[in-house]
Amino acid sequence: MNDTPASDEIDLTELFSTLWNAKWLIFLVTAGAVFATAVLLSVSALQKNDTTYVQSYIDITGITDAQYPNGMSFSPTDLTSSDIVSKLLEAYPTLTSGSTSETIETISESIRAEYGHPGSRALRSEWNAALKQAKDNDASIEEIQDLN
Repeated sequence: MNDTPASDEIDLTELFSTLWNAKWLIFLVTAGAVFATAVLLSVSALQKNDTTYVQSYIDITGITDAQYPNGMSFSPTDLTSSDIVSKLLEAYPTLTSGSTSETIETISESIRAEYGHPGSRALRSEWNAALKQAKDNDASIEEIQDLN
C-alpha cells in the first residue's frame, strides 16, 4: 500500500503542529485586534455630543391673540432670535463653550418654542392615544368626532 497521502488529504497532525508553533503570533494578533477595538470604542464614546434637554414653560404677559402690545405679530420662533439668545448667554455665561457667534447659532437651532401650557401637553397626549385607539378599532367618523 502507498504511505504517501493523496494530494487532496489534510494531515491534521501537521496542521495542529503548525498552529501550535505559531501560537504566540496568533495570540499577539488577537490581542492587538481586541486592544484596537477597545481604543476605537473608547474614542468614539468620548466624541459623542452630550445633549441635555431642558423644558420650560414661560408665561409671556402682554401678548394676546398672537400679537405684541404694539400690534406686531408674535410667533414662538421669535424666542429663538439671535437677540434673545444673546441676552440668554449674558445671563448664563457658562453656556458659551466656543466662540459666541457659533454658540448663538447653535443654541438658536436647538431651541424649539411652541404655543401651549404644560397641561395642554397632557391633554394632547390623551387625545392622541384615544384617536389611535379609535383608528385601531376602525371607529366611524362620528365616533371619532365624539372624542372631542
